[in-house]
Order: sequence, then C-alpha cells, then structure tokens
Amino acid sequence: MSRPTMRFVPVKTAEQQAALMLIGLRDRLIRNRTQLANAIRGYAAEFGLTAARGMCKIEPLLERIAADKMLPDWRGSCSRSMPRNMRSCKHI
Repeated sequence: MSRPTMRFVPVKTAEQQAALMLIGLRDRLIRNRTQLANAIRGYAAEFGLTAARGMCKIEPLLERIAADKMLPDWRGSCSRSMPRNMRSCKHI
C-alpha cells in the first residue's frame, strides 16, 4: 500500500444515494422558499408594508399587498403568483 494513512470510503447503495438526493432537494426547496419570503418582505417594505420574520407572517402580508389601493397596478398579477409559489413550497 503506497498510502497507509488514506481512508477508504465504502460505496453507497442506491437507497443511500436516493436518500441523499431527497435531502439535497429538500434543502434547496427550503432555501428557495426562504429566498422568496425575504424578497416579498423586502419589496413590500419599499412601499411601507412591513411584516415580522417567519413563514406564518407572509400570508397576511400577501393579503395586505393585494388589498392595498396605493400600490401600482402590477401588484395584482404579482399578488396572485406569489401566494401560489409560497403555497407550493409550504408542504416542504
């Protein structure tokens, strides 16, 4: 053996690889959900609508965005698509 201190790693089974894949995908979805929530919170703050941190605070914020008459007209399409995106991430 040319490298006596080298450690060898056993080959992963297909089940182990599938489990690691699912964990990685879930982590990515959680990061995307957090990124979307932070973006919504930040854009709303530019118009004076603030909300506390936490996923449970986003839905009421989206309702306030949809109901606010002072926001530009584009808020309608955004306020419809953002809740859909958040709901699709909710079950992670």
